Amino acid sequence: MARRYVIVIPPDMVETCAELKTALAGEDVTVVLDRRRGDRRQLTLARGLDRRRLERREVHPPAAIRRSRGSLA
Repeated sequence: MARRYVIVIPPDMVETCAELKTALAGEDVTVVLDRRRGDRRQLTLARGLDRRRLERREVHPPAAIRRSRGSLA
């Protein structure tokens, strides 16, 4: 199986992007111009109470795993 590559070019390098697309035509390479505009993450304020009803982690592994001396991943 051949590897496929993606090259992401910064938005201020439009000419370089066009040159690479031409130079790498016919290869297993895709050249794209980065369209992101800043960080998408938003500042989050302090969250309220934890909405989980039960603890997600178990203090002790289930009995079947203890008996088989297996492990949890």
